[in-house]
Amino acid sequence: YTSSKYRFTSKFFMTLGVNYQHFLLNDNKVIEPRFGLKLARNKGISWGFAYGKHSRLERLNFYLSTISTSNGDYAPNKNMDFNKAHHLVLSFEKKFKKNLKLTIEPFYQNLYDIPVIEGSSFSLLNLQSDFYFTDTLVNTGKGLNYGLDLTLEKYLTKGMYFMVTASFFQSEYSGGDGVWRDTRFNRNFVTNFLIGKEWTVGKTKSNIFSANLRTTFQGGQRFTPVDEAATQIAQEIVEDDSKSFTLQRAPTITMHTTFSYRRNKKKHASIWSLKILNLTGTEDFYGYEYNLQTSKAQLSSDAIFIPNISYKIEF
Repeated sequence: YTSSKYRFTSKFFMTLGVNYQHFLLNDNKVIEPRFGLKLARNKGISWGFAYGKHSRLERLNFYLSTISTSNGDYAPNKNMDFNKAHHLVLSFEKKFKKNLKLTIEPFYQNLYDIPVIEGSSFSLLNLQSDFYFTDTLVNTGKGLNYGLDLTLEKYLTKGMYFMVTASFFQSEYSGGDGVWRDTRFNRNFVTNFLIGKEWTVGKTKSNIFSANLRTTFQGGQRFTPVDEAATQIAQEIVEDDSKSFTLQRAPTITMHTTFSYRRNKKKHASIWSLKILNLTGTEDFYGYEYNLQTSKAQLSSDAIFIPNISYKIEF
């Protein structure tokens, strides 16, 4: 890759770059141009625009998965191409004070050459984990993401900081059947609030006690309804492929907190920390599972509460 920055004036500069990838397994190649402009104005205001083509390889097991036939084993996905995307971002930045900044970024992402299964709603864009994948994939899928990111950030001053972020977005895809649908990850909105405070303690005021809190409020997970008739016959969950990700859970609130105490010595520092994940006991949704006792499909969810105590020494 290469990247260069050109300054036209002290407040106006351009970034140019190009990235090259060559996948030796199947000899596929891709060239990715990158481009950006930024203009700083008076009163702490700056504007920006960026474009980039980005490509990604899938996990290696998808390329090497084999299918057995009467003529022997073969790897149907060995020649699968990179999945690709065009990214466009506008940005507006305003510094109100030395320690407070607002950023507004509308974005657009057009994905193409996405691996899909022909004739179905399946797309690798929605895959979470599958270690035994043996289906044949073709690079005919598409995707579309667009929305608005907002960030208000206060840097650490007088022992305190905070950050508020909000993302409002739409995420869609076209699978092997050519039908546009919501993706699995189309929550529509995600908001975060992070705040922290530090206090100097001890006789010499050289030790630090800190407390941090993070709260996330986001749209619910999307999932696919069950094909009841096929599920009863198979005695296991069979999803309705024609209605992929048409259902959505309710929005959720999740909180995490951390307390730490740092003792600074002449030659080292020791740090005690207590971190509590999912303080609110919010349930994670895992989809459907088949209940053999009732012979029915039921929703599966669980709340995972994780307290973690750690001790660290820094020299």
